[in-house]
Amino acid sequence: MKTFSFLVAALLLLVVIVGGGALFTVSQTEQAIVLRLGEPVAGRGLITEPGLHFKIPFIENVVFLDNRILSAESPNLEVLASDNQRLEVDSFVRYKIVDPLRFYQTVGGILGANNQLASVLNSAVRRVLSEANQQQIVRDERAALIVKIREQANLEAHKFGVEVIDARIRRVDLPQHALSDWSALRLFSFFWRARGAKSPGGVECGDGRARKETLTRPASQIR
Repeated sequence: MKTFSFLVAALLLLVVIVGGGALFTVSQTEQAIVLRLGEPVAGRGLITEPGLHFKIPFIENVVFLDNRILSAESPNLEVLASDNQRLEVDSFVRYKIVDPLRFYQTVGGILGANNQLASVLNSAVRRVLSEANQQQIVRDERAALIVKIREQANLEAHKFGVEVIDARIRRVDLPQHALSDWSALRLFSFFWRARGAKSPGGVECGDGRARKETLTRPASQIR
Protein backbone atom coordinates (compact mmCIF):
# COMPACT_ATOMS: atom_id res chain seq x y z
CA MET A 1 0.00 0.00 0.00
CA LYS A 2 2.80 2.40 0.84
CA THR A 3 4.52 1.57 -2.42
CA PHE A 4 1.33 2.32 -4.37
CA SER A 5 0.88 5.68 -2.64
CA PHE A 6 4.47 6.59 -3.38
CA LEU A 7 3.99 5.76 -7.08
CA VAL A 8 0.82 7.86 -7.25
CA ALA A 9 2.55 10.81 -5.60
CA ALA A 10 5.53 10.51 -7.94
CA LEU A 11 3.20 10.33 -10.94
CA LEU A 12 1.31 13.42 -9.83
CA LEU A 13 4.57 15.28 -9.31
CA LEU A 14 5.73 14.29 -12.79
CA VAL A 15 2.44 15.52 -14.29
CA VAL A 16 2.79 18.85 -12.50
CA ILE A 17 6.40 19.29 -13.70
CA VAL A 18 5.64 18.30 -17.30
CA GLY A 19 2.40 20.26 -17.38
CA GLY A 20 4.08 23.33 -15.96
CA GLY A 21 6.86 23.05 -18.50
CA ALA A 22 4.35 22.72 -21.33
CA LEU A 23 2.45 25.94 -20.60
CA PHE A 24 3.60 29.54 -20.87
CA THR A 25 1.94 32.96 -20.85
CA VAL A 26 2.42 35.79 -23.34
CA SER A 27 1.52 39.23 -21.96
CA GLN A 28 0.03 42.12 -23.93
CA THR A 29 3.42 43.83 -24.19
CA GLU A 30 5.18 40.72 -25.55
CA GLN A 31 5.43 38.45 -28.55
CA ALA A 32 7.04 35.03 -28.46
CA ILE A 33 9.00 32.68 -30.71
CA VAL A 34 8.72 28.94 -30.10
CA LEU A 35 11.97 27.18 -31.02
CA ARG A 36 12.73 23.51 -31.50
CA LEU A 37 16.43 22.73 -31.54
CA GLY A 38 17.13 26.40 -32.26
CA GLU A 39 14.72 26.70 -35.21
CA PRO A 40 11.19 28.22 -35.23
CA VAL A 41 8.46 25.57 -35.02
CA ALA A 42 6.50 25.36 -38.27
CA GLY A 43 2.96 26.70 -37.97
CA ARG A 44 3.27 28.08 -34.44
CA GLY A 45 6.77 29.51 -34.28
CA LEU A 46 5.51 33.08 -33.84
CA ILE A 47 2.95 33.99 -31.19
CA THR A 48 1.58 37.52 -31.11
CA GLU A 49 -1.70 36.90 -29.26
CA PRO A 50 -1.57 37.38 -25.49
CA GLY A 51 -2.73 34.52 -23.29
CA LEU A 52 -1.85 30.95 -22.33
CA HIS A 53 0.04 28.82 -24.87
CA PHE A 54 1.80 25.48 -24.93
CA LYS A 55 5.07 23.90 -26.03
CA ILE A 56 6.62 20.45 -25.86
CA PRO A 57 8.66 20.23 -22.63
CA PHE A 58 12.40 19.58 -22.86
CA ILE A 59 12.29 19.81 -26.68
CA GLU A 60 10.96 23.27 -27.35
CA ASN A 61 11.85 26.57 -25.70
CA VAL A 62 10.36 30.05 -25.91
CA VAL A 63 12.01 33.41 -26.60
CA PHE A 64 10.05 36.47 -25.49
CA LEU A 65 10.42 39.79 -27.34
CA ASP A 66 9.11 43.22 -26.40
CA ASN A 67 6.14 44.41 -28.45
CA ARG A 68 6.38 48.06 -27.37
CA ILE A 69 8.19 51.01 -28.93
CA LEU A 70 11.84 50.89 -27.82
CA SER A 71 14.68 53.41 -27.82
CA ALA A 72 18.29 53.21 -28.98
CA GLU A 73 20.72 56.01 -28.21
CA SER A 74 23.90 56.99 -29.97
CA PRO A 75 26.90 58.22 -27.97
CA ASN A 76 27.85 61.85 -28.61
CA LEU A 77 29.11 62.08 -32.17
CA GLU A 78 31.38 64.75 -33.64
CA VAL A 79 30.38 65.66 -37.20
CA LEU A 80 31.82 68.06 -39.77
CA ALA A 81 29.20 70.34 -41.33
CA SER A 82 29.38 71.54 -44.93
CA ASP A 83 30.84 74.90 -43.77
CA ASN A 84 33.69 73.02 -42.01
CA GLN A 85 32.23 73.66 -38.56
CA ARG A 86 32.71 70.78 -36.12
CA LEU A 87 29.62 69.98 -34.06
CA GLU A 88 28.92 67.49 -31.30
CA VAL A 89 25.54 65.80 -31.81
CA ASP A 90 23.50 63.83 -29.27
CA SER A 91 20.77 61.76 -30.98
CA PHE A 92 18.49 58.74 -30.55
CA VAL A 93 15.85 56.70 -32.37
CA ARG A 94 12.63 54.97 -31.38
CA TYR A 95 11.87 51.66 -33.03
CA LYS A 96 9.55 48.67 -33.01
CA ILE A 97 10.13 44.99 -33.77
CA VAL A 98 8.06 44.22 -36.87
CA ASP A 99 9.67 40.92 -37.94
CA PRO A 100 10.41 38.93 -34.76
CA LEU A 101 11.96 35.95 -36.55
CA ARG A 102 14.41 38.09 -38.50
CA PHE A 103 15.08 40.15 -35.38
CA TYR A 104 15.98 37.04 -33.38
CA GLN A 105 18.10 35.56 -36.17
CA THR A 106 20.08 38.75 -36.90
CA VAL A 107 20.56 40.52 -33.55
CA GLY A 108 19.37 38.00 -30.98
CA GLY A 109 17.83 40.47 -28.55
CA ILE A 110 17.33 44.08 -27.43
CA LEU A 111 20.98 44.65 -26.50
CA GLY A 112 22.20 43.46 -29.89
CA ALA A 113 19.58 45.57 -31.65
CA ASN A 114 20.53 48.71 -29.72
CA ASN A 115 24.19 48.25 -30.62
CA GLN A 116 23.40 47.78 -34.31
CA LEU A 117 20.96 50.69 -34.42
CA ALA A 118 23.44 53.00 -32.69
CA SER A 119 25.90 52.28 -35.50
CA VAL A 120 23.17 52.79 -38.14
CA LEU A 121 22.15 56.08 -36.52
CA ASN A 122 25.74 57.34 -36.39
CA SER A 123 26.18 56.70 -40.11
CA ALA A 124 22.89 58.41 -40.99
CA VAL A 125 23.69 61.46 -38.84
CA ARG A 126 27.14 61.84 -40.43
CA ARG A 127 25.80 61.55 -43.99
CA VAL A 128 22.88 63.95 -43.57
CA LEU A 129 24.55 66.64 -41.45
CA SER A 130 27.70 66.72 -43.58
CA GLU A 131 25.52 68.15 -46.38
CA ALA A 132 24.22 71.06 -44.25
CA ASN A 133 25.87 74.07 -42.65
CA GLN A 134 25.82 74.99 -38.96
CA GLN A 135 22.88 77.39 -39.18
CA GLN A 136 20.76 74.86 -41.07
CA ILE A 137 21.54 72.15 -38.52
CA VAL A 138 20.93 74.28 -35.45
CA ARG A 139 17.93 76.30 -36.65
CA ASP A 140 16.81 76.71 -40.25
CA GLU A 141 16.39 73.13 -41.52
CA ARG A 142 16.67 71.03 -38.38
CA ALA A 143 13.24 69.36 -38.72
CA ALA A 144 13.82 68.42 -42.37
CA LEU A 145 17.27 67.02 -41.56
CA ILE A 146 15.81 64.86 -38.80
CA VAL A 147 13.30 63.41 -41.27
CA LYS A 148 16.15 62.47 -43.60
CA ILE A 149 18.05 60.84 -40.74
CA ARG A 150 15.00 58.77 -39.81
CA GLU A 151 14.39 57.66 -43.40
CA GLN A 152 18.00 56.60 -43.93
CA ALA A 153 18.18 54.82 -40.57
CA ASN A 154 14.92 53.01 -41.29
CA LEU A 155 16.22 51.63 -44.59
CA GLU A 156 19.17 50.05 -42.81
CA ALA A 157 17.12 48.91 -39.82
CA HIS A 158 14.75 46.76 -41.89
CA LYS A 159 17.42 44.09 -42.28
CA PHE A 160 17.27 43.60 -38.49
CA GLY A 161 13.50 43.15 -38.50
CA VAL A 162 12.73 46.54 -36.93
CA GLU A 163 11.09 49.76 -38.08
CA VAL A 164 12.42 53.15 -37.01
CA ILE A 165 9.37 55.07 -35.82
CA ASP A 166 11.10 58.32 -34.94
CA ALA A 167 14.51 60.00 -34.80
CA ARG A 168 15.54 62.92 -32.65
CA ILE A 169 18.52 65.23 -32.22
CA ARG A 170 18.55 65.95 -28.51
CA ARG A 171 21.37 68.50 -28.53
CA VAL A 172 23.91 70.13 -30.85
CA ASP A 173 27.00 71.70 -29.25
CA LEU A 174 30.44 72.86 -30.18
CA PRO A 175 33.07 70.21 -29.34
CA GLN A 176 34.88 70.65 -26.03
CA HIS A 177 38.13 71.78 -27.63
CA ALA A 178 36.24 74.44 -29.62
CA LEU A 179 34.53 75.67 -26.45
CA SER A 180 37.92 75.95 -24.77
CA ASP A 181 39.24 78.09 -27.64
CA TRP A 182 36.12 80.28 -27.50
CA SER A 183 36.46 80.72 -23.73
CA ALA A 184 40.09 81.73 -24.15
CA LEU A 185 39.09 84.31 -26.77
CA ARG A 186 36.46 85.79 -24.45
CA LEU A 187 38.97 85.96 -21.61
CA PHE A 188 41.46 87.73 -23.88
CA SER A 189 38.77 90.23 -24.96
CA PHE A 190 37.73 90.87 -21.36
CA PHE A 191 41.35 91.51 -20.39
CA TRP A 192 41.77 94.19 -23.05
CA ARG A 193 38.40 95.81 -22.22
CA ALA A 194 39.31 95.94 -18.53
CA ARG A 195 42.51 97.79 -19.39
CA GLY A 196 40.65 100.11 -21.78
CA ALA A 197 43.40 99.44 -24.26
CA LYS A 198 43.64 98.77 -27.95
CA SER A 199 44.61 95.39 -29.25
CA PRO A 200 47.40 95.06 -31.80
CA GLY A 201 46.49 96.34 -35.25
CA GLY A 202 44.78 99.54 -34.10
CA VAL A 203 41.51 97.82 -32.94
CA GLU A 204 39.79 99.29 -29.90
CA CYS A 205 38.67 96.58 -27.42
CA GLY A 206 36.96 98.80 -24.89
CA ASP A 207 33.42 98.27 -26.28
CA GLY A 208 34.11 95.09 -28.29
CA ARG A 209 33.75 96.85 -31.68
CA ALA A 210 36.53 97.11 -34.22
CA ARG A 211 37.34 100.76 -34.92
CA LYS A 212 40.35 101.81 -36.89
CA GLU A 213 42.33 104.71 -35.54
CA THR A 214 41.94 107.86 -37.60
CA LEU A 215 45.23 108.71 -39.20
CA THR A 216 44.16 111.94 -40.88
CA ARG A 217 43.69 113.97 -37.75
CA PRO A 218 46.16 116.88 -37.17
CA ALA A 219 49.14 115.92 -35.09
CA SER A 220 48.20 118.60 -32.53
CA GLN A 221 44.91 116.77 -31.78
CA ILE A 222 46.45 113.36 -31.26
CA ARG A 223 47.07 112.58 -27.60
